[in-house]
Amino acid sequence: MRILLSNLGLLPHAELRLAPLTIICGDNNSGKTYATYAIHGLFSYLHETHELPVDDLVIDTLLRAGTAHVPLGPYLEKAQAHMTAACASFSRRLAAVFAAREEHFRGAAVEVLLEDGDLQIPPSYRRGLSSASAEVFTISKEPADDHLVLTLLGEGDRPPLPREVLQHLIGEGLCQVLFGALFPRPFVVTAERTGIAVFRKELNFPRNRLIEELADTNKEVDMFDLLTKVYTDYAMPVKHNVEFTRNLAAVSKDSSFIATQHSGILDAFSTIIGGRYQVTPDDQVVFRPAAQPKLLLTMDESSSAVRSCLALRFYLHHVARVGDLLILDEPELSLHPRNQVLMARLLVRLLHVGLRIMITTHSDYLIRELNTMILIQSGGDRGEAIATQHGYQPEERLRPEEVALYSARQSQVKRPGYKNRRSVPTLVRAPITADRGIAADTFDDTIEGLNNIQDELIWEGFGG
Repeated sequence: MRILLSNLGLLPHAELRLAPLTIICGDNNSGKTYATYAIHGLFSYLHETHELPVDDLVIDTLLRAGTAHVPLGPYLEKAQAHMTAACASFSRRLAAVFAAREEHFRGAAVEVLLEDGDLQIPPSYRRGLSSASAEVFTISKEPADDHLVLTLLGEGDRPPLPREVLQHLIGEGLCQVLFGALFPRPFVVTAERTGIAVFRKELNFPRNRLIEELADTNKEVDMFDLLTKVYTDYAMPVKHNVEFTRNLAAVSKDSSFIATQHSGILDAFSTIIGGRYQVTPDDQVVFRPAAQPKLLLTMDESSSAVRSCLALRFYLHHVARVGDLLILDEPELSLHPRNQVLMARLLVRLLHVGLRIMITTHSDYLIRELNTMILIQSGGDRGEAIATQHGYQPEERLRPEEVALYSARQSQVKRPGYKNRRSVPTLVRAPITADRGIAADTFDDTIEGLNNIQDELIWEGFGG
């Protein structure tokens, strides 16, 4: 699929296709965050909120007979129209996603153009709704079926579910079946995570807003208006990060497929941060350094690297599911160059156990290490010998087609509605080849400039 961004903050126009590993590089204030927040918002909206239309006759039949079928063929035939409507609905919410004024997003849009092979209907599907005592409604699909089966499970004289509830459940189920594989569940880790880790207990947005407003004795407070706006000052990804970090005690009760099936990944993560996290019985998060295992450090006593990695570690250990889209804003944040290299290896291992990954980065170390894993993969026997010599695991290999890197910068593009190409800030896809790796000129130009200056200084001094 092609994702088109229009009039989105610093990006008048941009287009990208997501790969298993998608990277966005570029200068500060070049539009990277706009792109990643918009994609996180779209995926969240399609995964959690959007509903496809349901024919009234389907609900009539369900309420009358207790069961009904919804053919998937007509929805597949109109998949692009349904996607266009969903994107239009989401685009109207962009100001809320970014917690910005409406006028800043007039004319802004996120569009998705489907391509052949994009839609993958799951062979089976089941979703149910239960009361306190029993299941009352199910949506299901068997491998041989080309339709969904809807079933109302009544008990005695219990009244049927309201039409509006059925409309909502069926519409959400259809959206998940049609687009669920294309738009996986997103999890975002924002650049604000270091501060969130320190102040996780204090970051209660609704409580803090209530206290702030009620403390203003000169203001007449409309309680309904206040309660409906307590979250409007914070961009959606930041709110998601805060809520996740505030609830680590509950989160830590579950184990992800990574913890149960790929524990070596968590061990590698512990190497990067130099220890392990622990949630205490009184809901404090502490860090136990590997070098001093009896020492317990609170988050404000720990290094910025430990704080930076907190949300990611708990997601991987307790929440991650196969197929998730993990969005990481600057995975190198606060990490020593050596650990930036190890983080690159970790991302590739996550890719190979079933996560999709999207990152923004300013780290040349991270990109160079991804290049190394591409060159090892394509290097034949010599590549394998070097990998063995330097301790690369078998799963630390990367094929060029698994990666897409976009550079946020000025380039000539033809925008919809314009006759000629114009130079505007956009996302430019970098070449990636098996023999050369990723051409990330956003870093190369800076590094080459530094090298040239140092060469001049050294050789002129030597010649003098």
